[in-house]
Amino acid sequence: MKRISLSEFAAERGQTKAAELLGITQGALSKALRVGREIYVVCLDDGTCEAHELKPFPTQAPKTMAMEGAPQQPTAQSATRARCLRASA
Repeated sequence: MKRISLSEFAAERGQTKAAELLGITQGALSKALRVGREIYVVCLDDGTCEAHELKPFPTQAPKTMAMEGAPQQPTAQSATRARCLRASA
C-alpha cells in the first residue's frame, strides 16, 4: 500500500490516466489540483487506487455575528422600500 498526494499521482501517471484510475474526469482532477484540495491517493496491493480528502471538521465555516457599528449591506427588500419612500415623498 502506497499513499501519495494527488499532485504527485497526477505527475507520475499523467492527468488523463490518473483521472481514469480514480473514476473521475480529467477536468475534475485538474480543478482539484488548481484549487489546492488536500487529497491523497492510496494505491492498494491489488492495483486499485482510492482517493481520500482531508477536511477540517465541521466542514461548514462558523457563522459570524455582525460587528457592532459595521455598515450593513442593504437587502433587496430594504433597497426597494427606500426607493418607494423616496418616490412617494
